Amino acid sequence: MSKLDLNTRLKLKMEGLSIVDHLPVTKKRDFFSVNNTIKNTVFVFNDYEEYRNYYLMFIDEINDALIDCAIVVRGKNDEIVAYANAIHHIIEEELILNSQFRVNLKKEQVDDIHSRGKLTPMEKVREWEKMDLCAPGDAIGSAQNRCRSFSTCRECLVEYASHNDEYSPMDFKLVNSMSEDYVKRLIK
Repeated sequence: MSKLDLNTRLKLKMEGLSIVDHLPVTKKRDFFSVNNTIKNTVFVFNDYEEYRNYYLMFIDEINDALIDCAIVVRGKNDEIVAYANAIHHIIEEELILNSQFRVNLKKEQVDDIHSRGKLTPMEKVREWEKMDLCAPGDAIGSAQNRCRSFSTCRECLVEYASHNDEYSPMDFKLVNSMSEDYVKRLIK
């Protein structure tokens, strides 16, 4: 990263923005393990080409007009300063819209999964949704970053389910229930 000019540094200071390093990521699924940027942070890229290449690590096609929306300022030496959260949001939206999280299974694969009594990832998403369940965790604890990253719970669940090819269905059983005799004694 080249040294930012005075005007660019002043703009960042006035807006209360801090610079964080953008991490190199090699696989699309690794994106969510590094996507924990905090508010008011920016990434600095040496030039527009490096900025575009950051997106290309995750998505196949780039809409220049869309990625330009994340840019805060262009430095005198062609540096690109862009909101970290906006960059990650654009990448997530593109991944979800392009269905790169979804596991596209052929009929034979689905039949094989069903023959073992398992569910496909999208069937598992529907099961979680029916139970109003947050599979990755909860909104105030372990899944807090995911809740900030995704627009809807469905998008989060689709991405989460894409990590495996098949799932076991949930099977709830009532355990330690009160016997009829015990309930009758309580009522008396």
